[in-house]
Amino acid sequence: MEAGSILNIGYDRVLETVADGTSVQAVFSDQEDVIEMLRTCGARYGHLDRGSGPGGTHRRVCTGLGHSTPHLEHSLGVWGRTDLLPDPDIMSITTMCGHGLIAVSLVKDAVEKMRNGKMTMDKAIAQICRPCICGMTNPVRLERVLTRLVEARSS
Repeated sequence: MEAGSILNIGYDRVLETVADGTSVQAVFSDQEDVIEMLRTCGARYGHLDRGSGPGGTHRRVCTGLGHSTPHLEHSLGVWGRTDLLPDPDIMSITTMCGHGLIAVSLVKDAVEKMRNGKMTMDKAIAQICRPCICGMTNPVRLERVLTRLVEARSS
């Protein structure tokens, strides 16, 4: 986690930085992959320290695997002058990074370049993920949202 993610330092470098006591985080795009990871960790380590995701789904998966008290994180929502905030799709991208390192202007720039044929989806994903040191930016979800933004701005 402190070194970066496979999206900004590469897979081999991430593996080189893992040692006893290292915090490791992962982002999943498929619930079955999460369940398999939980089973594997449970069998090998006895438990999973923390996980987050949609509350009901997260609770069902964890309790179904014998984790009776899953750690859940809750959002209290967004208050104040919400009319001053960027488009909700853009915010769904910028808030993927737990450290707030994905700038609105970075996302808007990538969307405009893709719309004008000056950037591919893969390059846009790499550009947007690069500043995210925590590795919580989900490239699969990012692609879905970027596709929606490019199509909305193209019409």
